[in-house]
Amino acid sequence: MTITDDTAPPTLRSHWLRLQAWHLVALALAGLLAVNRPTQPLLGTLGLLAYPMAATWIAAAWARRNRNGPRVALLATLAAAGACGLAGALRHLLTPHLIVGPFPPDMSWMVLTSLAVAAAILSTVTALVAGSTQAPSWCRHAIAPLLTALLLGLLAMSAWRLASLESSTPSLLLGDLVRLETSTLEREEASSLLAPLLAILGEERQARQLHAERWPRLPTSPPAWTPPPTVEPWREAAADIAAQHRIVLIMESHHVSEHRELVRRLLPTFAEHGFHYFAAETFQAPHDELATPGGSSLGMGFYGQDPRFGELVRDALSLDFTLISYDYGASAPEDREQQQAEKLAAVLAEDPDARLLVHVGYFHLLKHPTFDGERWMASRLWELTGIEPYTLWQLSSEPTAGQGPTDHERLTSVVGTRDEPVVLRPMPKHAISSFRDLFEADTEIVDALVLHPPLKETRLGRPTWLPASGRHRLAGTVRGGKRPLLVLARSVSGTPGVVPLDQVVLRFGDEFELWVSDERATVELHDQVGKVGPQAEWSVGGGPVELLVEGR
Repeated sequence: MTITDDTAPPTLRSHWLRLQAWHLVALALAGLLAVNRPTQPLLGTLGLLAYPMAATWIAAAWARRNRNGPRVALLATLAAAGACGLAGALRHLLTPHLIVGPFPPDMSWMVLTSLAVAAAILSTVTALVAGSTQAPSWCRHAIAPLLTALLLGLLAMSAWRLASLESSTPSLLLGDLVRLETSTLEREEASSLLAPLLAILGEERQARQLHAERWPRLPTSPPAWTPPPTVEPWREAAADIAAQHRIVLIMESHHVSEHRELVRRLLPTFAEHGFHYFAAETFQAPHDELATPGGSSLGMGFYGQDPRFGELVRDALSLDFTLISYDYGASAPEDREQQQAEKLAAVLAEDPDARLLVHVGYFHLLKHPTFDGERWMASRLWELTGIEPYTLWQLSSEPTAGQGPTDHERLTSVVGTRDEPVVLRPMPKHAISSFRDLFEADTEIVDALVLHPPLKETRLGRPTWLPASGRHRLAGTVRGGKRPLLVLARSVSGTPGVVPLDQVVLRFGDEFELWVSDERATVELHDQVGKVGPQAEWSVGGGPVELLVEGR
């Protein structure tokens, strides 16, 4: 943005050209710095830091023309306030934590407002000094390099905070858990955030219990078995589905880690049948930034901080899948569904031979309009590509919560209890009670249903499907420290931002167990502030580890 005024004195015009040249240099250097870091948070922060510059240019131009201090302050304030509004509208691009440090999510607007006020003050002072004919010459010439130095200093601090924020993610998650469990929010609002977080932190049974309490089941008819579905082992069914379809959508319940585990186990079968694109709702970074071993905690999105999702991504990369992020940038629900579909359709348009596996949450896989005409992503993707997606719904056991038989119990009573997931094709009508108020009774809602075995747990409360997948048991004890603590295992070759191999909250007692795919791991402890105590090294056959916490 360059503002010139042919009526201004030559020396003043030269000064403004010099000032704006400094701004461009600052932006170029800042861009070079951002290239070497995960760019979404840093570029968003760069935009946040550029607000004072934009307001300065506008306000200083006004000062040059009018020599009116109050008007300068007013214009700078309006410019900064407008920038704050833009920040709120583009919230998904900004990471204010990188400037001000961690803060509760409900304070986001307060933080953005404070930054806007700071921008207004800086803009006003800069404009008054640079536009004044009374200020000493050295002041008017020094303001540009000083502003540039401030911008680069804040960006460097942001880069450092980004690394610090990634490494402290476990403590932030534990802090969120404690705050939500003691929150004064309405129970439904708190539980919608808390149940997925419990699953991420290794408390699968508690997550399912909370979800069952939050969503009372609707009374429904018994499953209709006309035509009778074929009940198949999941591996055989997956191979047949992958061989026949180009787009396959499989859903997850966000509070059930078991669903992410099944998607991970499906990957080799789909890779064998030519699927090399894996798209996931949770991804919140450009494709090239996801293609790192395990991904960064920030780029993986909220659900991607589940160790099961981290393992899923590592396996996908080892099988040469290209990771696709497609769920970002929209605010209204209808805009979100359309933009999801358009981004996935673009992948297929760019690669005519592409075969796409999409991991979605809940109803995004619905490919038929509901009673009220609502169209979800799968329906729009079908329309855009002309390719009908094949859809799979996953169903796991949940506590009854005193509400009568669950959907899972009703189906299991007919199919029988299995030790491994089975696939029902076609999905029986009335199988999912939450569909009752969405569709006509005869609508083929989803193509197939994956029915998981009932949840069973080890002595220490971990789901038995963890060891069933060939992982190694990492057992240990924690002495001292104030509960709750978060115990996690990282790959020996891992970096702080990589999703852990496994993690679990230690609320009471001293014993814990983790289940890891690596033969060697580093065990860490975190409280709500940060890492506590020394870490421990573990290897298969090496026996339990013991962690000692002193002082905190």
